[in-house]
Amino acid sequence: MRVEAPPDDLLAAAEHLRGCGLISFGVREFVQCVEPRDADFPPRNRTCQGRIFLEDGQDEDADEIRCPKCDRPVRPYSLNKRRQRVLQPSVSQAGVVAWIRERLAEVSTSVADVGDHAFRADGFAALGVVVCVADADGPADSRFNSAAFAATNPVCYVTINPAAPEGRFLRDEWVSRVALADLVSGAADLRKVLTDLASARPASTMSRVDVPVYAKGHVPIQPELKPQPRRVFVVELGRDVVRVNGEVVINPQAGPRLALFRILWDQYVADVAGRKAVDEFAALTIKKLMAAMKTAGHVYGDETSLRKLVNNLQSDIETAIKRKVGTPIGREDIVQTCRMSSQSDASGGYRLNPLSVTIRPFQTP
Repeated sequence: MRVEAPPDDLLAAAEHLRGCGLISFGVREFVQCVEPRDADFPPRNRTCQGRIFLEDGQDEDADEIRCPKCDRPVRPYSLNKRRQRVLQPSVSQAGVVAWIRERLAEVSTSVADVGDHAFRADGFAALGVVVCVADADGPADSRFNSAAFAATNPVCYVTINPAAPEGRFLRDEWVSRVALADLVSGAADLRKVLTDLASARPASTMSRVDVPVYAKGHVPIQPELKPQPRRVFVVELGRDVVRVNGEVVINPQAGPRLALFRILWDQYVADVAGRKAVDEFAALTIKKLMAAMKTAGHVYGDETSLRKLVNNLQSDIETAIKRKVGTPIGREDIVQTCRMSSQSDASGGYRLNPLSVTIRPFQTP
């Protein structure tokens, strides 16, 4: 990736991540071929958008510095053309794997390398838990990238790629994953993630056909999800709290999550009022959600940040119900992810699950 005009705090963060061995980066300078504030303005071609990156050893007197678009020789040094910086970081997969190994050593009684960018960490389950770096280059047929293995063993997948993981992972409720960025920033606690994984109930349902758990960059083969007609949850929305089956799953302090849930709730109520069939209930696209959240006072600069909010909301509701109520629940039984069938399909997005959610007026304790 490239980050133009990186501020000092971002450069400091990049330096910190490089010190952790997670990334490498370079800072390059460039000048614009056409810059109205430069001494060589106007050139013959006033509309050229070319950028000339400066390298050591270039001789502008010999016309070695040229615009890659219009081939005009430029003199950035003698004319003191305005310079701009670009930060170019890249992830070190080997560094990430080593960093995760170090973090596991801090929370586990012992850590063993089991190959394919995976580790077994003891001290959580009877036979330990497996932590697999899903986005590291490795064999696509890794034994850990197997639904049959992951459904019967505690496996946590760490995702390096910041792309939304719901399109790259199976939708099954037993899939446990955590983003590298959340571990690095402290948004996710590794010890808690592994403790929750070790205490989770085994998979209640599973496809008979073994398929990969995750894919690198595209949607994996998804087993058919059978509806659970007996799995129904009573949802209440108050002014500052959300309850599922009488238990609080969103508290007053969770401002953005509460706002997001209200948006999905309003759409659900509108569909009920419109007497729509289950298949006709609307899923709000990420762009519509961003606009609605902005209206609610929560601005998101990119889709990834809002998707992360939805993902965390799904996970936290699932965890809360399993711990407080003990009722079987899937990750999408309350907030459902509706996936696109193709690039032209506009039906993808998020909604309250019309198959498993029933609503009632808020009950005063």
